[in-house]
Amino acid sequence: LAVYQGCANIAPEVRDVAPLNATFNNFTIAENICNSLANKGLVTGATTDDRASDALRILEQEVGIQPEQNLLAPVHFGLAVAQSISATYANAYGQAGVEDRLCDISLAATGAGGAVTPIIAAQEAALFSASNGIPPSAGVNLVYDGAEGQPTNLGASASPSTSQQDYGLDALLCLRSLALGTDAVTGSPLAGDAAEWSERIADGVEQIRASGNLRGKPTVFVTGRADAILPINHTSRPYFGLNQRVEGSDSKLRYYEILNAHHLDVLNGFPGVADRYVPLHHYFFQALDLVWANLAEKQALPPSQVVRTVPRGDIATPLSAANLTPIDPTPDAGDRIVFADDQVQIPD
Repeated sequence: LAVYQGCANIAPEVRDVAPLNATFNNFTIAENICNSLANKGLVTGATTDDRASDALRILEQEVGIQPEQNLLAPVHFGLAVAQSISATYANAYGQAGVEDRLCDISLAATGAGGAVTPIIAAQEAALFSASNGIPPSAGVNLVYDGAEGQPTNLGASASPSTSQQDYGLDALLCLRSLALGTDAVTGSPLAGDAAEWSERIADGVEQIRASGNLRGKPTVFVTGRADAILPINHTSRPYFGLNQRVEGSDSKLRYYEILNAHHLDVLNGFPGVADRYVPLHHYFFQALDLVWANLAEKQALPPSQVVRTVPRGDIATPLSAANLTPIDPTPDAGDRIVFADDQVQIPD
């Protein structure tokens, strides 16, 4: 996502329909990202539109992003979600120190032009309460120390290999290479420090790898199908399948996939988002009630299912119970999520 989404933002399929896309993303930089990817052979196409559509295709067909996530992925890119998670997780998995500046990325306050500036004392004092630890947050941004010219806010930086303001694509490709264990552009094996960091990151991932064995504990997963931060094909769906393989009929895991719901309910207050999506938090509370009823009153957890919500269609239309289809104790066969033939089978 960090590598390709910036280009995919301007694919004709999503450019003008994705909520808040033009508000949070610079389309000139997006075009530069497409050009840089094309020059490195990572997307194809004779025009920017073609290249952007190819980036979108790669995310769907090769990375496993669901089409439902395409409309929200642009605003998340504009908020630097995938970019920041890529940097912070790589540092965490590799147990890197602040002095290591993995892939020449660091954290700092930056000015309007992207140059590093001293953080205001009052701002620094409030970081512990105002920052969530994932930049940009409370005045702290991702900085590409290896940017052409000088260390620059990642989103405004030019890559040395391209001399284009392409969101520091070189740095994002570096992170991708460390995750893959091979050069993200050439496919060649990594060497030297890069190989060492890649191995450390892989070791870190292995240390936190889930076993899928919940040991019969009643468990509920609630995930929005449109979640563009923790995509369902990389989170709830595969874990559900792994758990079914490991525990089989002893499993008490239930998975509820909510249509027209996503990761950040806070965005539901904006036009273009409010009309399309319902609050996932509502289902979090319903899931808590279901688990409590199971533990305290021995009520059975409803089977795993797709929950078909009803978008309200207009931000001026009040949200009502009619929009929030409840998790069904006895869902129709066409709504049930099942594990059969060693596959997780999910209704459309």
